[in-house]
Amino acid sequence: ILSKYAIPYLKTLQVQRLIKIAVAAFEEEYGAGTGEIKYQKVKEFIEAKGYTYDEETMKVLIDGAVWELINQYKSE
Repeated sequence: ILSKYAIPYLKTLQVQRLIKIAVAAFEEEYGAGTGEIKYQKVKEFIEAKGYTYDEETMKVLIDGAVWELINQYKSE
């Protein structure tokens, strides 16, 4: 049971954390207006770490991290 649920869940958390860090780092490095470059850099970074996903999944993961970065300081 542990290997069926816990390990994939922990892997997902690790990937999401890496993507958030990469998004923030490449945002800092490239700035606004360079979305496609930053997307490619984040994708390359994640793949270099050994995580591969189909294009749609990768886009969703990266877009989610971008959304969180943009909205992290907005008050509700």
